[in-house]
Amino acid sequence: MNITGVESITYGCRDIETATRFLTDLGFVPVDDDSAGATHRLPDNSTVTLLPAGDPSLPPAPDEGDTAHELIWGVADADALQAIAAELSRDRDVRDGNDGVLRVSDDLGHALSFRVSTREPLSLEPPATNTPGNRPRRNQRAEGTEVRVPGLRRMAHVGYWAPGEVDASKSFYVDRLGFRETEYIKGIGVFLRAGGSHEHHDLFLARRGDRCGFQHASYEVRDFDEVMLLGSHMEAQGWETHFGPGRHIFGSNIFWYLWHPAGAMLEITADLDWIDDSWELRYHETLPKSAGSWIARRIDGKRMLYRTREQDIIIE
Repeated sequence: MNITGVESITYGCRDIETATRFLTDLGFVPVDDDSAGATHRLPDNSTVTLLPAGDPSLPPAPDEGDTAHELIWGVADADALQAIAAELSRDRDVRDGNDGVLRVSDDLGHALSFRVSTREPLSLEPPATNTPGNRPRRNQRAEGTEVRVPGLRRMAHVGYWAPGEVDASKSFYVDRLGFRETEYIKGIGVFLRAGGSHEHHDLFLARRGDRCGFQHASYEVRDFDEVMLLGSHMEAQGWETHFGPGRHIFGSNIFWYLWHPAGAMLEITADLDWIDDSWELRYHETLPKSAGSWIARRIDGKRMLYRTREQDIIIE
């Protein structure tokens, strides 16, 4: 289906003013702000829109309260858009608006839409990093020593809570939309890569009992230092850390999760795995090392799988 990745999210939230301040602190630029809502943009032209909870234009969401109500996925071209419309119209209502966006729902009740991609490619110079025997940075300080506040650069991926066995939830994306499994953790979840993407995953379906809903959105910065600088900046502004900083095993990326006032979580990330069709699915019988090769903050010296507002899930 040549889907290239998610590039727009619309939230319904009760406190747009607070959610707007959160996005602005992360480096989003407001491009449309009025009493009906607000849209914010990143340098790659990906966007986040905030609408009041209960706004009649919001499609239904499987979870209640502040949450994401719609994801827009980019596709490579008009032919890919037509192919998606033909495939999904076989068994569900596909709405084709005047804005060039196809709108539909997945099997979990999440509203997802598709359009020819409007994202702009970014190309950033990598930092010069000194290692034993290799000293490319000479007579200058590392860039990470600068007193600065970096902003998010681009949208990376999203995650959903998927009730029951994830095989049933993944089939819509794999069989109908051409996503490919990259890693599968028995009893935990599955990582999926869109057909036109080279990300380790564009979508993570995570199992937690019968919970269904939006889990998190992830946004990329340049490198490790920018994760730490931006995460530290957000805490200094009073925003609450959910989990991290650390480095994931699945995708290899550096992470720092924050609670998102518009709903669920937001991940600041960097150094994600780039993969192609030669990658083979990796199946894991158990979750290794709580999904992190290292985690800077732990709970009472124990390994933490993930944190929710209700409880901490601990692996002894």
